[in-house]
Parts: sequence; structure tokens; C-alpha cells
Amino acid sequence: METERLTAEIDAARRHIDREANVRRLTERYRVGDLSTGPGEILGAALYMASIAWNYWDEPASRYEEEWKAADAVVRQRLGSRPRRIAEALLEAAETVSADFIEPVLYLAESATGVLRVTGMLTERRAANLLVQEKNAEEAVSIVTALSDPDKQLESLLVRDIELVKSVARELSPAAREQVE
Repeated sequence: METERLTAEIDAARRHIDREANVRRLTERYRVGDLSTGPGEILGAALYMASIAWNYWDEPASRYEEEWKAADAVVRQRLGSRPRRIAEALLEAAETVSADFIEPVLYLAESATGVLRVTGMLTERRAANLLVQEKNAEEAVSIVTALSDPDKQLESLLVRDIELVKSVARELSPAAREQVE
């Protein structure tokens, strides 16, 4: 009995250490721009935050919130916080997806809603070798707003990149708890 308990404690400690090391590596690579360059800044930051959410999904809420806020700070530092028109921001998000990442983005956005769905629609135009302009972004925002915008993110005229990042991260990772802002 005592051996089993000690073994379980050692295993839990190892998992904790491995998780912390993994998150540290993710954060360092994100900070230097080496985590993933293919999806562009906004989607890359969302993938980073979703990864953090997945790493801490089974932790107590206070620990999870602490790590989510730390990731938020890292992303804010990198992206800045200037507000801009939502169609402009989503157009840039779709345009900065590298050619090698178009298919994975389309896969992620296939059944998405809100911000990720708009980005997917614009990326789909790129995949079809169609011109992607701001009017296309405005049209995609209108369509998705009318059909499926669960967090009402698209109803805003102005948005900060971090808001888009967190919206996509929540969509990519069911582990991203809604109460964390």
C-alpha cells in the first residue's frame, strides 16, 4: 500500500515537472517566433494559447487561470494592443497563413464558428486562387455574424488582436474555460 502511494506521488510529480518544462519550451519558442510561422501571427498566437489551455485543463481553476493570464501577457507583449477594424484584422489573419498551412487552417475552420470561421472562409478563397480583399472580409464577417457567432465577437466594429486570439484559442481548445478573461 505505501509503495503504491509513493509511486503515485512520484508519477504525479513527474507529470507536473514534464508539463512545466513543456509549457516553458512552448513559451520560449513562441516568444522568439519559432513555435509556428506557417499560420501567421494571430492564428499562431491562438495555437500557442490553446496549447497552454490543453496543458492545464485538469488543474484547479486558480492554477489554470494563472497560466492562461501568463500566456495572455506573453501574446499581448508580442502583438501589441492597438484596436483596428475587425474585417481588416481577419483579412490580415487569412493573408498571413503560409501556403503550406492553408490546408491545415481549412481543416481547423471546417466546423468552426465566429472568428475562426471567417478566417477559414477567407483562406478558402486563397486556396481557390481567388483575390481576397477587404470587401470579401466584410462579407464573410456579415455571413458568419448572421449564422454563427456564439461569443458575439464579430458584432464589434473594432477589435484588438488579443481578443481574436483568445476567441480562436477557445474554439481550438475546449479546455479553454469560458470564465477566464
